[in-house]
Amino acid sequence: SNFLGSELFSRWWGTPATPKSLTMAYGTINNPLKPPRRRLLNIQGICLCIFLPWLAFVALYTILTFSVAYQYPGFATACIVVGYLLVVLMFALAYRARRRDREPLWYNFFGWALLVAVTAATICGSLNHWHNMRPFYDIENLKTYPNVDPSVSLGQQTMDAGRVYFAEHTCVEETKASWFKDNDVYCVAPIVMGRGPAQDRCNLRAKAGMDPVVPLTGTYDYWAVGVNCCSGVKPEFVKCGHPRQLRARSGLRMMKDEQRSFFRLAVQQAEVAYGIAANHPLFFYWTEDPVADMLEYRDEGFRYYLIGLFGHFAINALGTVFAVVGFWKLGEMW
Repeated sequence: SNFLGSELFSRWWGTPATPKSLTMAYGTINNPLKPPRRRLLNIQGICLCIFLPWLAFVALYTILTFSVAYQYPGFATACIVVGYLLVVLMFALAYRARRRDREPLWYNFFGWALLVAVTAATICGSLNHWHNMRPFYDIENLKTYPNVDPSVSLGQQTMDAGRVYFAEHTCVEETKASWFKDNDVYCVAPIVMGRGPAQDRCNLRAKAGMDPVVPLTGTYDYWAVGVNCCSGVKPEFVKCGHPRQLRARSGLRMMKDEQRSFFRLAVQQAEVAYGIAANHPLFFYWTEDPVADMLEYRDEGFRYYLIGLFGHFAINALGTVFAVVGFWKLGEMW
């Protein structure tokens, strides 16, 4: 049975499967007048090396990128473990081939190709999930609040908000903008209710008849945020989202946990600088269409997903070609 299994693998890799016991018993007869028999190039083995690591990459990359990792993180982790166990299995087969006086080159190459596939899928899939797909799933699962008046609504009332459509005349009060710098500049400005019958692009600094209304709650709980969109010298919020667009009075929830603490520090600086209170600050990207911005996360995730699929296939196929040429020169294929 061992010989039959070895013969099967040998058909894949293009190497002979002569049992060691037969070689020791009868030896080999070399005829100096007869040229060595050339082995045929094994197309089946080459195709396996091209497609099997790539299929492993596709399976793990898909699991770690999309909703499976979001809903079942334990299962996603188990798939990573299974992938590395397969890598260990391939290197064990290479060691077994070496012990039986067979060339383990293709086993080693397949093991390394599988290792690269599992590692690349783990890294790329996790990054794509955390930066693109997870924010999309988080916002999609949160609630949508229409006609929110920031002057009377407390932050505790909309803690589960993903998309907020604010009441008419709501705007970003740029005169109370603040920032906190830690490599990147984290910019914040309170979302308030403006006076007057219409917005003048929400440009409160121009004093176009729209002096801000101090929230009746006594706390500024709604904040527009952005990264590297204010000067870091003079608090400005012009380039953060769309603060001066007439039709922009909606907010898309900021879902990146690694940035939330920096925005809180910026709000704390605003509290001290302007003598205001922000008991339960919620952070939003000020936008005209929060649904379109939410779908950008999904579209960006799909774009990087396709780049990963085609990129890994090209790299793995190129590596297989180099391995074929190298093994041919080393005499593995004659």
